[in-house]
Amino acid sequence: MSNHNHLKYPNLTIFFSILFFTTVLSYTGTLHVWVENLGAFGYLSVVIAGIFFVSTFTVIPATAILILLSTQFNLFLVSFLAGTGAMIGDFLIFRFVRDGLVDELKNIFNKVGGENVLKFHYVIHTKYFAWLGPVLGAIIIASPFPDELGVGFLGVYKLNDSKFAIISFILNTLGIFFILTAAQVLI
Repeated sequence: MSNHNHLKYPNLTIFFSILFFTTVLSYTGTLHVWVENLGAFGYLSVVIAGIFFVSTFTVIPATAILILLSTQFNLFLVSFLAGTGAMIGDFLIFRFVRDGLVDELKNIFNKVGGENVLKFHYVIHTKYFAWLGPVLGAIIIASPFPDELGVGFLGVYKLNDSKFAIISFILNTLGIFFILTAAQVLI
């Protein structure tokens, strides 16, 4: 039997635990040093940096690593492999959001906001607003900003796994390619 069955909000507990430990590792410098040392693993480090590229706490060091690696390796291959890693990172966040976090947040918002939250929920799922969440999510994922919010937008709209993976891969690969190209022009 799982140990988290007694928790009322297991996904929120996991989320805030990860946030706390990442903040501690970032504050102590451990996370920064660990991410910087990834470069020693060649193309595997590109995939790992891609995974870290999607997180608020690791996007800056991961971007720096990808810029450095793009000067050592083929730019197109670095973009492709980093896009693959970013897709993996986004997919983990996507499944986490879609498979429970949204329901837990709805439960909390319903208790706090009552019917006003339910009315807002129905408004954003009307035909007039149904396109907004996925479009905003795609723009955020393709941008150099951390992907959590964009993945959250797509997770709320119950996009299936394979479509999400394809969208995430394409958007991240293109976004990473443009960032690396711009960095090489500026360096």
